[in-house]
Amino acid sequence: MTAHPLTPAQVAAFLAQDRQSQVKNVAGKVIFQETSRDPGKVTWFSSKGDNPVSPFSDVGGGTKFLVHHEIGDDTIQAATVDFNIIENATDIHEGYMIWKGALLDEAKLEIVPTLTTVNVNTGTDFNLYGGYMVTPASPGTGTLDINGKTTNASLTDADVSLVEMPMSKENGTRSPAYWNADWNTTTKVFENIAPAYGGDGIYNMFSVEVTLNRFVNNIVLIDSGFMMLQTADANSIGHGLRVKLSGITNGDDHEWWLSCILTFHREKTV
Repeated sequence: MTAHPLTPAQVAAFLAQDRQSQVKNVAGKVIFQETSRDPGKVTWFSSKGDNPVSPFSDVGGGTKFLVHHEIGDDTIQAATVDFNIIENATDIHEGYMIWKGALLDEAKLEIVPTLTTVNVNTGTDFNLYGGYMVTPASPGTGTLDINGKTTNASLTDADVSLVEMPMSKENGTRSPAYWNADWNTTTKVFENIAPAYGGDGIYNMFSVEVTLNRFVNNIVLIDSGFMMLQTADANSIGHGLRVKLSGITNGDDHEWWLSCILTFHREKTV
């Protein structure tokens, strides 16, 4: 196949059109901005999450990313931090870790789900997959109930903790999800909770805490220090997902501290 290069006139016309579409400052210079932040969101640095007691209004009034190990405490300690996402779309960008008194101790940051209460039962509409995730069963064939409810039609917002599987920013897909629901912005509750038998829903339910993502894996810490966990990426947090900071004490028991600051992109910061 023979290539047909652009003529000089066509190249000039293309460059002129491209220059017209570029954003410029008052001096006529082209403006470039490197950012992983989506339009409509702002950057937010925080060592605290949101208060889940006010799940649709509070921003930044929740639990601190802070672990203080005192002599005699459990070897593994964690701060599990909630975020109010359903009306405040949020991404995690990067973070900073601060520690004091560490003696080859370790730090982890993970994503874990909020939990739904289940009970062993028969003849229901619900099953347990893998020992941790609630999935819909063919009506009347299930092996557990949800907070005492045995049928899909009887489920209410108060019975469940829906965990959103966020959409991938790279390819627009999401992990398999087995429940759908409609969020009512007036009443602030989920309605029409219904099974998605094919895994093409938006939400999942979990009865046991499992690690869904680990983005800081057992970083070894010595003495006192500060570390930037730098990246150019940003990943969405779904409704019902929690960020868990764990401190793991090694060797002879000793007192030490661990905290972090995470960088978020959020629609609302107050």
